[in-house]
Amino acid sequence: MLCEVTPSAVQQSSPTSQPSVGTSSRATMDVTKPLSPASPQSATEQASYMHVFPVEPPAQCPSSLAPPAAYIPGESAQQPIDFTQSISTRTQPPDDEQANAIRARVEASLRNAAYVASNAALSPQNFTTSSDFKYDPGSRPHSVHASQLFSGPPSVERSRAAADALDELIRPRRGPGSSGYKPSPYSEKTTERLRDMRGFLTVYSTPASKCYGRWTDAAQEIAIAQRRGLVHYAVNLKRWATQFIEDHSKIPYDSNDAQGTSH
Repeated sequence: MLCEVTPSAVQQSSPTSQPSVGTSSRATMDVTKPLSPASPQSATEQASYMHVFPVEPPAQCPSSLAPPAAYIPGESAQQPIDFTQSISTRTQPPDDEQANAIRARVEASLRNAAYVASNAALSPQNFTTSSDFKYDPGSRPHSVHASQLFSGPPSVERSRAAADALDELIRPRRGPGSSGYKPSPYSEKTTERLRDMRGFLTVYSTPASKCYGRWTDAAQEIAIAQRRGLVHYAVNLKRWATQFIEDHSKIPYDSNDAQGTSH
């Protein structure tokens, strides 16, 4: 007599269909065996086994999966960098040997730079400075005028003598046996400058004047009296008077004079 066998009866009679909790039956499941996509029942069973008996990952990564070692450019190939080591190990300061090696390279570079600088074509010893020459005021242009700016005003005695000489130029006397004065040989503009210079030197060298011995105040007094530029004309008066005291032939000619040009 034939008996009909149903799948439920086979499943109940199978001792391995329902594993009991607490028994060591982990070896009964092969997790490396791929699941068949066409059998959803086997996939459900595999999920139940994975839930009850989870598979732990390996403790260490195999050497075949470890990242490759790298090298520092310029360093020896015998010192690879292992990226699997901890950050704290890589950030440790260099030891004494590495510090000494770095210090030796820096000192060698400094010695090399000093050697190149000492043997350069334009070394500091080849430069010529102004202190190598003896100062000669006469070799500079306008040396007389530059020295006068710092030599102080002329003396009162020389200024009085220059004022008398200017009076002779403005009103030259006639020859012996005749009275009066000859007309000025200079243009009106030059004669006016000579008169202002004479007034300036007279005020400066006269003891009764309020500007006696005061060089700048005397020049400004004449500039105000002639209603000219206080600063500009006073500076010109001092320059003209200083040049005339040094040399009586230096006259501030006007451009209309035939004897010379304005200084």
